[in-house]
Amino acid sequence: MRIHEHAAAGDLDALERAIDAGASVEARDKSGQTPLMIAAASPRAGLNVLRLLVDRGANIHALSAPTREESAVQSVLSIAAKGANLEKIKLLIAAGADVEFVDSHGYSILLYALYGSYAHSTTERLALLGFLVDAGASLDAASSHGETVLRVSSMHGDFRLAKYFLDRGADPRPLDWSPLFLAVAFGSPQDVKALVNQGADLNQTDAWERTPFLLSVHAGRLEIARLLLASGSNRRTTGRCGQTALMLAISRNDAPMLEWLVSEGWDVEETNDFGDFPLVEAAKYGAVECLKVLLQAGAVASRRDKFEHGAINSATSPEIVDLLLSAGEDLSDVDSEMRSKLTRIERHEEFELSPADFLGHRDRTFGKRNPERMYNPFWDAMVRTRASAYTGASKFEERNFDKGPVWCFQRYGQSLTRLPDGRFVEIAGEHEDHYDPDFCIYNDVVVHHGDGTFDIFGYPEADFPTTDFHSATLVPPYIYIIGNLGYPWQRRPGETPVYRLDCETWRIRLVQTTGIMPGWIHRHKAQLVNERSIRISGGKLIAEGSQELIDNSRSYLLDLADFTWRLEAPKEAIRAK
Repeated sequence: MRIHEHAAAGDLDALERAIDAGASVEARDKSGQTPLMIAAASPRAGLNVLRLLVDRGANIHALSAPTREESAVQSVLSIAAKGANLEKIKLLIAAGADVEFVDSHGYSILLYALYGSYAHSTTERLALLGFLVDAGASLDAASSHGETVLRVSSMHGDFRLAKYFLDRGADPRPLDWSPLFLAVAFGSPQDVKALVNQGADLNQTDAWERTPFLLSVHAGRLEIARLLLASGSNRRTTGRCGQTALMLAISRNDAPMLEWLVSEGWDVEETNDFGDFPLVEAAKYGAVECLKVLLQAGAVASRRDKFEHGAINSATSPEIVDLLLSAGEDLSDVDSEMRSKLTRIERHEEFELSPADFLGHRDRTFGKRNPERMYNPFWDAMVRTRASAYTGASKFEERNFDKGPVWCFQRYGQSLTRLPDGRFVEIAGEHEDHYDPDFCIYNDVVVHHGDGTFDIFGYPEADFPTTDFHSATLVPPYIYIIGNLGYPWQRRPGETPVYRLDCETWRIRLVQTTGIMPGWIHRHKAQLVNERSIRISGGKLIAEGSQELIDNSRSYLLDLADFTWRLEAPKEAIRAK
């Protein structure tokens, strides 16, 4: 309904007009939420939107309907608490919202606010949670999983907040802490030494399976960690889910602690129970200084887990990305969130489109010229949101195979290249797998100008075929596009497709090559060698005479002077690296 869209967008004038025209402030959308719930959750809806809805009679005590995505029944206040917006929470409580509300899974307002506040500073978090405690929120409410605010703050290594909750009267029992744990977290080295001398158990564990030594690492108490290790603490112990001492230090970006652990012999490649390794954890937490320590200590930037996931896929800041690129990683491997950050596109979950905007431009369309600048409201919105085709179409039609795939910018196998002037270029890629109605391989190019604006260029399929899982190597003023998985009917085993994108005109041309080439290759790595050649290594090949995928175990060089391929001798490749 439009009233919900206005509430989500924070459009006060449109919202007021809709209400004046008879729209109900209690109307429910497809997810069972009222406009007030939508406004409480939306970062674009300000206090004036909430105030208008409350003044116009919106039910402050309304409860959401359970959905497939959210099975717990929510209140307006619990929805606002998830966003950890203190001013919205204050407004709703002043209007009479129940601060003691607990959802059907046992999550309290305070628990939701705690989880939501981890994007904020510790000072902001304390202000928010302190306000809720003062307003009467329960300190000891426990979820169906046994989570309390004290236990969760301890899990996150937020011991300043844990101390605050204890001082306010929270029940300490969920921590499973002995006097030694309390001394490690809040006492002095002398307090800890006294308890150790009295025979305190160094191998006891708390609710998160941390020993006193692991807790000292997690709390950032280096002097106490040294003391406990020297006193005989088990250095092989891990916490819940196999969290190693290195990972606990990384979670708080504690580079001095990490350096000490590495100097004491901790393995920089040791994994937790999920197969994650320290470099991935550092990238995920945005722990720049820790990532530097790990790389200097020999951590392998190119390492992948069983899901082919590495540190570059988890990078949460441009600085992390740059460090990993310097260590040899490929920019195309960053995730969609990082692509939005790098291109400075402000992502929104919602976008406003008319049925005509969608129906007129839902389909993948090839360019008629090489290149053809292509603009329409639907494609523009899909680039800005990186929403799935299903999400983009859900407001306008039921999905099935009869209507063909919906144009989409949420893609796999899409290259990303940074130009010297700060622009970024994304090339082609695919959406979903062959069994999905929206499966599609694309051949477009999107040029991001670095200020949130972009151009979409289309091409005739004869000039640039649909392409995915290729490499894109910048050799100014060109980007060389090598390899392709493509549709089965496109594949020509034994051949290697090479195209050249001109970054001044955006024209794409086929490059005719000769020599000993890799074959029909994809998911490979490309490296510019001495500004004269491109090395292709790794990846998968389509076997000649079949559609079978085989590993590529060789390295090939494409000479950019005469576009001749040759097989690279193993010793030559080692010297070049």
